[in-house]
Amino acid sequence: MRTIALIRKSLVIIASLAALTALGGSDNTSATGTNISPTTSPVLVIQGSWYNSGVTLSGWVGSARTDILISDKDYLLPGILIKVDSEYMLIEELIAGPINQPDTMMVIRGQNGSIAAPHASGAAVWAQTVKVDIWANDVTDPLGVMSFEIHMVFPPDVQYVQMVPQTTWLDSTGRSHWGCDGPRFMWDTTWVVSCTTLYDHPAGPTGSGLIAKLTLLPSQSVPKLQTIDFSGSFLVNTHAQLIPATVSNLYIKVLTCPDATLDGKVNSMDTGLVAQHLQDRGVDSGAVLVNGMDASQTNNIAISDSDLSALIVDDTISIGTEQMTVLALNEGSPDTMTVARPINITKAVSHNAGTKIFRATQDNNHDGMKGYTDPRDFDDNGSINSLDYGIVARVFGTVCPAP
Repeated sequence: MRTIALIRKSLVIIASLAALTALGGSDNTSATGTNISPTTSPVLVIQGSWYNSGVTLSGWVGSARTDILISDKDYLLPGILIKVDSEYMLIEELIAGPINQPDTMMVIRGQNGSIAAPHASGAAVWAQTVKVDIWANDVTDPLGVMSFEIHMVFPPDVQYVQMVPQTTWLDSTGRSHWGCDGPRFMWDTTWVVSCTTLYDHPAGPTGSGLIAKLTLLPSQSVPKLQTIDFSGSFLVNTHAQLIPATVSNLYIKVLTCPDATLDGKVNSMDTGLVAQHLQDRGVDSGAVLVNGMDASQTNNIAISDSDLSALIVDDTISIGTEQMTVLALNEGSPDTMTVARPINITKAVSHNAGTKIFRATQDNNHDGMKGYTDPRDFDDNGSINSLDYGIVARVFGTVCPAP
């Protein structure tokens, strides 16, 4: 395996420096339960969350300019919204500049209702980045950890920004730190970062420790689950032997911007609507749209409910972010429904074939109003609760990305 070959290549250098007479000696003890993990649950990314990307403008920018010089294109991603001062821009293209010269971003100005305005040189470019800690957990090998190597494969919609290896735990037993390598590409698809210490004594650390900090820029244009593959990452003990370990992947779940009122902004109106339906719950009816529907259609809406048992007349339903009232259900091939739309401050929009139809079924807070799945169940767990309220609070005062 190429992974083993890479390990052996690095270990030849270590052996020559440290004269590891025990290399290839006694077998290492089983490391039951050892794992390498960025996190055990999906990282929730909310549309509307903004962080300083570390990129700055490399010169004064007029209000009409669309080719903008920047300090570093590698921290950004085409197709995403950025913010400079109070203006939102959409990145169309990123162009590398000559060596030791600024890069260029091609943008569409004045997005999300903002106004294109001049910006001073050095102004910060804000983007929607994610920061994740990577841990080695539950190491029981008595020889301890000598080195680690982290492999990462990113989907097209996730931009690698920065990986900073952490050596405090690796050096914690008094070992001599040799250095870290990377990030670098392997096989043109995998980012690799590695760190090691010298000699076969003292023993390396056991238990759990932080080994790296990772910064990513996931595209938030479409809510979805994105996977960063960490397969191939490994630990090595002080006798240059692999420590058996399971490796967890990183999952980033991009959530819809929590704009319950659909007015393009996150404000007190949104928190009020979430509070109004706190602890209410909706369910998947099992029915879906057979055909797409435009924003004006109210009757002869084809649904995949063969016996009309999934929906009930006078039900409140949710299709996407729009809520409706069922007025009639009709047998046919396919079955159809008639609705009143939109209701509850939602907007009438078009919907694609195959879109699920949700029912409002429970009034858990006993305010006389049944709960809904959309658009107030922001974390998509089927219940409107304090987590949804917290999501609104986290991005309170922001402008949502254009739909």
